Amino acid sequence: MYLDELVRQAYSYHQQGRFDLAEPLYVQAIAANPEHIDANYLLGVLANQTQKFNQAEGYLRTTIRLNPSHAYAFAELGKTTSYLGRFAESVSLLRHAVGITPSLHTVLDDLATFFITAGLFHPAVDYLRIGTSVAPDSYKSWVHLGCALHGAGKLLDAIESFKNAIRLNPDLTEAYFNLGRSLSQLGHFEEAANALEQVLRIAPDDAETLSLMANQCQHAVLWDRGENLAPRIVEIVKNSDPNNLQDSLGLVEPSSFVTLGWETSPDLQWRCARSWANAKFPIDSAPFLVKLKTDKRIRLGYVSADFRQHVMGTHLVELFEQHDREQFEVLGYSIGPNDESPLRLRLESAFDSFHDLRTSFPEDVARKIHEDQIDILIDLQGYTSLSKPGIFPKKPAPIQVTYLGFPCTMGADYFDYILVDDYVVPEESQRYFTERLVQLPGCYQANDSRFQATDPKPKRSEAGLPESEFVFCSFNNVFKITRRMYDVWMRILAGVEGSVLWLPAFNAGAMKNLKEEASKRNLDPSRIIFAPVLPLAEHHARHTLADLFLDTFPYNAHGTASLSLRSGVPIVTMSGETMASRVAGSLLRELGLSDLITRNPTEYEMLAVRLATNPTILDELKSRLQVGLKSTDLFSGQAFARKVEKAYAVMMDRQLAKQKPKGFQLNRDGSIRWHAANLESSKPC
Repeated sequence: MYLDELVRQAYSYHQQGRFDLAEPLYVQAIAANPEHIDANYLLGVLANQTQKFNQAEGYLRTTIRLNPSHAYAFAELGKTTSYLGRFAESVSLLRHAVGITPSLHTVLDDLATFFITAGLFHPAVDYLRIGTSVAPDSYKSWVHLGCALHGAGKLLDAIESFKNAIRLNPDLTEAYFNLGRSLSQLGHFEEAANALEQVLRIAPDDAETLSLMANQCQHAVLWDRGENLAPRIVEIVKNSDPNNLQDSLGLVEPSSFVTLGWETSPDLQWRCARSWANAKFPIDSAPFLVKLKTDKRIRLGYVSADFRQHVMGTHLVELFEQHDREQFEVLGYSIGPNDESPLRLRLESAFDSFHDLRTSFPEDVARKIHEDQIDILIDLQGYTSLSKPGIFPKKPAPIQVTYLGFPCTMGADYFDYILVDDYVVPEESQRYFTERLVQLPGCYQANDSRFQATDPKPKRSEAGLPESEFVFCSFNNVFKITRRMYDVWMRILAGVEGSVLWLPAFNAGAMKNLKEEASKRNLDPSRIIFAPVLPLAEHHARHTLADLFLDTFPYNAHGTASLSLRSGVPIVTMSGETMASRVAGSLLRELGLSDLITRNPTEYEMLAVRLATNPTILDELKSRLQVGLKSTDLFSGQAFARKVEKAYAVMMDRQLAKQKPKGFQLNRDGSIRWHAANLESSKPC
């Protein structure tokens, strides 16, 4: 009787979350009776909850030995073995538990949701397939299975799972939302928009759905539908307090592909990013302790999901190769797929140590970085696809930097610096960044001097282009094309007789809609020509067939701009207030072509028409571009390595002196100008 009372008291504390009081009572009960089933089981559960997984396994196996039909013990042991990384064993145990007690499929749901959140999708799929076979009428299980399949890249199966959930519950907004995500990933943007409209029918002010819906409309060139959403999202953002954790918004990839593509303000972008960081990735209340530096070399850690055939990899590979190994040790942490491309192999060999952590929890990636004693951690991803922002709130490195992948603030206090230049982010724009600005000399964009186009160059006829007419091009992603810029482009084509506009081959719906939009503006749609997808080196080679690159606004060409300029094709750009709208201008300034930077649509249109109708002026411009390409170090990864290393050394000096991070401008002669203190603390309100 006494023993049962002891376990009941322990269980009471356990339910209250007072584990420190419950644990010794369970231990006392087991000491009195080692074969007490409930005490062993409950202590196993508590050990799981306190992450003492090896202890949990012992108690739970004892429970199963004492009662081989204890379904809950099998389920809990399934959790334990999954936490220990033994996923095949976990699936077997959970399958056995559900075989004993079918209602335990909810345990599978909970465990799978945990893995989905951590980005470990394949084990989640295994668990949920059991759950849906046991409980085929559970619409929640079908939604969760769809999410796991989506994460595992099995998009068609994911779509079918979401449709199963909708058949069971036609008003299930979660299923429609995730169906939209999967359709979007397949490039079926209009279908995705239609699915998301079903969510808005039920929850018209859901910020997450509104932003994802706007994203689909940008990709599908559904301007009427998308532009109606923007004011609603802006209003929601303006009425929220991005610094308040309880009031933070769940916007989808804030600023990325949504507000960066709108003509909005740096303030709104800061609010979106800040809100997202606070809502999804708040600063950890127990960050890793800073380790004292003992090595004279600075240890750099670069984190990305794009160490593969991707624009990020092509820009940065030479930087990694050219870092001075006497001053720096360079480690790479890959959180994305391995495409086994030649670039991937080159990237792996560019680091002193390379770690493939794509299947690891964000917390485990952070722990690995901390154990490696990284001094400066550089995030190359931001909030873009396949990122794991949850790595950084734990502060695994004493200095954390964001660079290149996300042209906006991260909105998070655990990032100390952002690498920019004084054109993409002028000093007075510091107030729109939670990070301290580190303005590099010249252009902030790294490049690879070894990258070459294929040879020989193609002919216009081979690319479906007219031999003698003027060819404008804009090889930007379709989501960057706004109605306003398309209006300008159509007026430019109308002002240059016979000219054509050469664009990438987008999704079928976007190409159809762009041609229809040309017709609405009384322009022959055949003057819009789409270039099929080619390998990057071949795409680089065909750039030379164009006469002039027309940039997008407010999201400029970034990597595409440098590719065009390297091909000898000048760019007409328009710069605004946001970082994303100033990158092409930074490249042009560095090449001595600032006269190609315009400030409004009228200037942009007039300049493009003037260049296209005056061959002498355009030829002179192209000659100046060639001079700039030969006289600048813009496309030298080695030169970029030297200036960014100087910036890293300055950051490290402040850290070793126990000084707080402070923004600065690094001049070409290596001197430093510190930013004003008031700019460090001023933020939008």
